[in-house]
Amino acid sequence: MVYFYGNEAIKERLKDFRLTNNIATAKCAVIEMPGGAEVLLRAVGMPVFVVVTGMLTFSELKLTKQSNVKIVQPEKLAIER
Repeated sequence: MVYFYGNEAIKERLKDFRLTNNIATAKCAVIEMPGGAEVLLRAVGMPVFVVVTGMLTFSELKLTKQSNVKIVQPEKLAIER
């Protein structure tokens, strides 16, 4: 199951995956940034894919680098399975 945080366009790309609203039951997470820093902090111990759709603040950029996430482009998201 995939935990998702982001906009509807990105959610549409994930339509073939089983999405969950409960991060505790997820095997991985897809988080849109900017704006997903709090969610990223809760996604500990699982693979995280970050979709950057705008300008990140310095603290968001630092958090993504420290969190060892994989940054993907929205159009390649479904390929990254």
